[in-house]
Amino acid sequence: MEDNYTNTYELTLLFSPDLSEIDLAKAIDKVKKSISSKEGDIKKEHSWGKKKLAYRIKKLEFGNYHTLVYTMPKESVNEIIRELELSSDVLRHMNLSLEKEGITIDDLFTPEKETAMIAASVKEKMDPKTATVKKEGKKVTEKPKTEEKKIEEPKEKLSPEEQEKRRKELDEKLSELLEDKEE
Repeated sequence: MEDNYTNTYELTLLFSPDLSEIDLAKAIDKVKKSISSKEGDIKKEHSWGKKKLAYRIKKLEFGNYHTLVYTMPKESVNEIIRELELSSDVLRHMNLSLEKEGITIDDLFTPEKETAMIAASVKEKMDPKTATVKKEGKKVTEKPKTEEKKIEEPKEKLSPEEQEKRRKELDEKLSELLEDKEE
């Protein structure tokens, strides 16, 4: 006989993109009520919104993602899964036991973490001087392998007049180089 104890689960749902916002809210509410009716308690909820699917499902290219983190007695989980399989609004679902995976609620991937990860990725792409590389499971910051010519800064600070003179000299040299390339 199985133990009757409560586990924490993460349920990710993929709803049809054809649902209106009202119908989507009703479908999510139906799942939440079903969990509550089986002695479940919803701890967290994340709406990922409409996203492009990696591959088509029932000829659809997009889907509405929603994640529920809940606690529930082990024996009631199969009833929830069965109800989801019978629902026409749910394209796919994935239910994970966080205890089995060794994950705490705080470790879960959320839309906020996704936004932070995207921002870090964009910042890294905008600043090519450093790149983050994984080595032996650790992130290491490395300089790119391409060698860049360093422009030597003058050892002494130049006066504004000298800076302007130097700028004009550089502009003339640049113009000469560009003219040579055009010919």
